[in-house]
Amino acid sequence: MKNLARLLFLVLIAFNSFSAFAATQHLVSITNDEDKEVLKLYVKLDDRADIVGLITKTYKANGSDYGPVKYDIDKASTGIVMYRASGKDVVKLFSNKFANHQGGEIFLDYLYNGVSGKRAKAYFDISRDGDVWKLTKSGKKVKKMHFVSNKKYIVGTIGIKEITVK
Repeated sequence: MKNLARLLFLVLIAFNSFSAFAATQHLVSITNDEDKEVLKLYVKLDDRADIVGLITKTYKANGSDYGPVKYDIDKASTGIVMYRASGKDVVKLFSNKFANHQGGEIFLDYLYNGVSGKRAKAYFDISRDGDVWKLTKSGKKVKKMHFVSNKKYIVGTIGIKEITVK
């Protein structure tokens, strides 16, 4: 009887560990040419593996981290501010075609030139294969994004020139 109780206890621990692991999935790692930090973007999932939110965690060069920062995916239609600096929304995530259970098109609206206010967009798709979510651009899986700074002589960084993907 004791062995059966121990076995049941171990099975319950294993099940709870798996459920906790399934609650988030890493989607993409993001770097920039301003610092050596790495931002990791995760999708937060419910018990059916549907997306209910986004989570970011930023890792410093020494391995320590900030975060997590949580975002409500239901606000994507009006824009989720992912990064703000000097009183300006630098990166916002939008989607007008997104379903929590199957994903859809998203785009990052980013500040190209903070002096003129000019903005640019990068388009992606979030989709699922079973219970596994992935980010793609033009049909190719994206594991890494890199934000390239838009720099001007004397002034310095004025925005994001482009977003490259790997």
